[in-house]
Amino acid sequence: MEIRLARETALLREMLRPEHNGKRIAELIGPADSFEWDLFEEILFRSRLVPLVSATVAGLGEEAVFLPEKLRVRLRLEEERAAVRSLLKSHELGQIADHLRGSGVRAMVLKGIPFAQRFFGDPALRDIRDLDLLIAPEQLRPAERVLRNLGYSLFEVVHSRDFYRRHHFHVVYVRKSKSIDVVELHWNLLRHPYGLHLNTTDLFQNSRLYELDGRSIEILPVLDELVYTVASLRSAHFRSLRRLVDLDRAMRSVAPCVRALDVVRRAASWGMEEEAIAAFHFLLRFWGDEAYRLDTPRRIRRFASRYRGSDFFGISSGREMRLRIWCAAFFGKWGGLEFGRQVVFPDEEAGAELYYHRERSRTRSMKVRQTLTGVVSLLDLSANLAAAPFRRMG
Repeated sequence: MEIRLARETALLREMLRPEHNGKRIAELIGPADSFEWDLFEEILFRSRLVPLVSATVAGLGEEAVFLPEKLRVRLRLEEERAAVRSLLKSHELGQIADHLRGSGVRAMVLKGIPFAQRFFGDPALRDIRDLDLLIAPEQLRPAERVLRNLGYSLFEVVHSRDFYRRHHFHVVYVRKSKSIDVVELHWNLLRHPYGLHLNTTDLFQNSRLYELDGRSIEILPVLDELVYTVASLRSAHFRSLRRLVDLDRAMRSVAPCVRALDVVRRAASWGMEEEAIAAFHFLLRFWGDEAYRLDTPRRIRRFASRYRGSDFFGISSGREMRLRIWCAAFFGKWGGLEFGRQVVFPDEEAGAELYYHRERSRTRSMKVRQTLTGVVSLLDLSANLAAAPFRRMG
């Protein structure tokens, strides 16, 4: 069943479709005086999908008169900024790749410019704010030295390096020049709470060379790139509109050579079969495209049914949404570690801080923490609902 949306969010979804329909867009807007353009603009810019919508507006030509003039001007300006930003990021990526290669550090580019060129057709159509590089764990120190020599510094304002190392499997470096350049060094593609670890050696063995501005860089093969996109969507609890669009655009660009079932089979080798099935079920509900229909288990359908259209656009009540999703995960036995059924621990025997191994059991502490999180969310929501009348009176 397709997700039902308000007019403002339904318009944004329609404008994000590769085959947009001008007549359908006009029907969604209806009487212009009753359409909340301020809400539409806020959701659009929050989603970081402005370049795609700008391209849609440009393709509509004179049919785009339904948009307020002020918004059309802002979209044109953002389109120009996205084009300049993509050129800067492409240059920055080439510079870093050259220096890493010269220092003997092997790096693979994750998403970013190559992803946009392969699946969007133009890097300017995807809002790229940082560069993500996958390296072998033992090459983290040399890679950090290369970035420091290029003027980057370790970003520890929000969390320490040790926090990122233990919980996110990456470190963040920032360089302030004419713009703010951000580079993330990853040594694993998945995050600790999801209980999965991938051997980077296997990933590098399967890497592909990609030509970018006359340079050869390493990237993931198509199927692995699609599975990584599924993992990114899962890490956002399946409610990131931008990542939904990433997966949809990538699947459309490789069809009919690669089907949803092919991605699920490849994801199974990553220990992520259920995540992939869930991701395509969300794509089916969001876009209504039958190409994403799979034999979806009932518990996944029940889990997805807890999501509302507003969840994907960041306009749901935070407390209420967290409680709904927690209930879906808890009562559907689909918690943070249920997907891969693997828990990651530091491998003390290896004698290296960045190596991890896998265990096929869930820890009792994780179960307790999951339960407490839901109970606290329920109490928090109840307290706010009880206090709401008194706030209005004041």
